[in-house]
Amino acid sequence: LVGSLIKIYQGVVDIPAGIVMGIGAAIGAVYGAKLVAKVPASVLKTLFGLLFTYVALKYILRYFGVTI
Repeated sequence: LVGSLIKIYQGVVDIPAGIVMGIGAAIGAVYGAKLVAKVPASVLKTLFGLLFTYVALKYILRYFGVTI
């Protein structure tokens, strides 16, 4: 909390962007909680696995100068 206040005082925090992300996170939490009750665990595991694989490949390829 103190570190956040220091960064806000220093002017390096984009308050409007933080508010927008906070609103998006709150909405996503509500709908995500409803969705997780309806979707089988195996489907969620597969989707998260695919997402994490994509992100990992993106970072690895970016390291070598390849963009996707």
